[in-house]
Amino acid sequence: MDFIHAAGITQCILLALYFIHRRNEPGNLSESLLLLVVAASISIGYLYGSGLILLWPHIARMGFSFMALIGPLFLFSVRAREGQGLNPWDALWMVVPAGITIYLLPFHFSSVEEKLNYLREDLIQIHLDCIVILYVTLLSNLISMGWSILFIYRKDREDSSLTLGARLYYLVPLIFLLVAAIVSATDPNLLNSGLFSGVGSLIVLGRAYVLLYNREKQGQNHALYPPGQRYRKSLLSEDMVQQMGERISEYMEDESPYLEPDFQLPALAKTMELSPVQTSQIINRFFECSFLQLIQRKRIEHAKSLLNTRDSSFSILDIAMESGFNSKSAFNSAFRKIVGISPSDYRKNPPVNSSSH
Repeated sequence: MDFIHAAGITQCILLALYFIHRRNEPGNLSESLLLLVVAASISIGYLYGSGLILLWPHIARMGFSFMALIGPLFLFSVRAREGQGLNPWDALWMVVPAGITIYLLPFHFSSVEEKLNYLREDLIQIHLDCIVILYVTLLSNLISMGWSILFIYRKDREDSSLTLGARLYYLVPLIFLLVAAIVSATDPNLLNSGLFSGVGSLIVLGRAYVLLYNREKQGQNHALYPPGQRYRKSLLSEDMVQQMGERISEYMEDESPYLEPDFQLPALAKTMELSPVQTSQIINRFFECSFLQLIQRKRIEHAKSLLNTRDSSFSILDIAMESGFNSKSAFNSAFRKIVGISPSDYRKNPPVNSSSH
């Protein structure tokens, strides 16, 4: 167990230093803070479980505050990486960590002898208030981390169609969280053992490694902004959004990549020499829609042109395939959603002001 704790703490600290070094990229500072909080939580949990906490009574019970911060910081990190800042309502996510910290202030200001007496009792039989704190923390972290995972899932589903593997990437951590929460909730001793916090920490570490892998896979070396890769800088100014948005628009008009059924956000990002996150943010700000919505609009505009110019020998399925859709049903659904009528009805009665190009 000593090795496991040491490995977890070391990985958290090293990853935190990695993200601190690249602090100018969106979400990295939040990620590093989250990892440091996880490292502190694991450290205090180890001291408590081994009984060594009696040597450092002043930091006893700080672990509750750190544990309660993991969920909200995970959420803030996820949103920061998507380019979303904090808003006044986000203060609600900090109610539990703040409330726990305030409740524990009398203990922190008590004498060393009082702390030691309390800890000796707690090591024999956990106090009721500790059990309550653990249950409240479990619920808070379950909600905030679950919300975060669903937030990323919805965001990625908007930007591109998700494969089964991609869906499992979100589903598996969510299942682990729920199972750990249910199992821990049935037994205060399991809850006190840190089962749920351990699963949460593994999810944080796993996500950090995925971010690290994706960053290196995108071709970014260890310099903050490699030569010739200036568009990888993720502090998206209005000038950059305007410039890259116009480049994306020109590329769409000239090359029509959306006519390929398997055209995805990473492919566009690679062409633009950007990361998928940066490309998504630029599309959201410049076009005021998601990547998937932009592609659907372009495909439907192309389909409308074909419907206006091709005779009836070209079936609706032919039009759908030429417009980048994989199936007639997907085409019909997208067309009706954007235009308001079915492709067949549009072909029969095209609007007077419809465009043929």
